[in-house]
Amino acid sequence: MTIAYWCLLVVMFTTYVFTGIAKFWNKGYNNGCPRAYLESLNGPAKRAYWAHLNSFEVMPQFGVALIIAHQLKMPQQNIDIAAVSFAASRILYGFFYIKDMPWRRSWTWVFGMLCIAYLIAGKAIHG
Repeated sequence: MTIAYWCLLVVMFTTYVFTGIAKFWNKGYNNGCPRAYLESLNGPAKRAYWAHLNSFEVMPQFGVALIIAHQLKMPQQNIDIAAVSFAASRILYGFFYIKDMPWRRSWTWVFGMLCIAYLIAGKAIHG
């Protein structure tokens, strides 16, 4: 399994770290109705929940970009670097979201999207 595919696992599990932070930041988590509980949050816990949701939104694009890069036989080292960069950007994205640093969060999101674009178009760059 490539480093890039391991990064996909990291990104997948990071999503659950964010929701775990959201659920257990405050006392009173109710596993009987978790969605209602998560919708009632505010502050860092609410932002952790939003980071969780955004992580789910971007995961399909990252997974598809990895498949495309592998299928097109882009240099593996370049795929791995882009994947590690993307995974790091997602961890930072969540950190900046929870800490209420919107500009840093937004630029980190842009960097992650550029990593995805590179994975899709990188073969055209490298020939």
